[in-house]
Amino acid sequence: MKKIFFILFIVFISSCSDKLTNSKAEKIFKDCVQQGKYFETKPLLIGNISSYLFKNEDVELYTKLKNEGLITMEKKRNKYNIILTDKAKKYISETYTDYGFNFAKVIIFYYGFEKIKEIYENPSNNTAEVKIIIKKENETPFMLLNNDDFPENKIVTFKYRKTNNGWKLCD
Repeated sequence: MKKIFFILFIVFISSCSDKLTNSKAEKIFKDCVQQGKYFETKPLLIGNISSYLFKNEDVELYTKLKNEGLITMEKKRNKYNIILTDKAKKYISETYTDYGFNFAKVIIFYYGFEKIKEIYENPSNNTAEVKIIIKKENETPFMLLNNDDFPENKIVTFKYRKTNNGWKLCD
C-alpha cells in the first residue's frame, strides 16, 4: 500500500511541475494554432496604383485574385484601383502604408505543428524560447501570392511566458 501511495505522490508532484516539457509546449502551440494565431503572410499592394508599377506578371496575378472574388480591379487611364472584397477581409492580418503605398498583409497559410526541436527556459524572467518545426497547413485563396520560399519544415522560435496559471504563448 505504501508503494502505491509513493507512486501516486511522485506522479502528482511531477504533474504539478512548472517545467515546460515538450508535451506541454506542443499542446499550448496547437491550442494557439486552433485559435488562428500563427500564420504566414504576404504583402498585397492595394488602392490606387500607377500602371507603370505593374509588370505583366503582376496584372496576371491580380487578375487571378479578381477571378477568385478576392479583389476588385478597375483600370482608369494609367492607374489601377485595387479594393479588397468582403470575401478577402477574413484573410487580412493588417493594413499599412509604406512609402506612400497602401498594403494589406494577407494570410497565405496557417502554421501546422511538426515537432518540438528544443526548449530553453529562462527562469530569471519566466520565459522560454521554444524552437518548433512547423509546416504549411490550411492554405488560403491568397496562396497564389506564395513564391514558395517557405521550406518544407521550417524551424521557428516562439517565446512562451510563465504565469500564475501556467505557461502561455498566445493569450
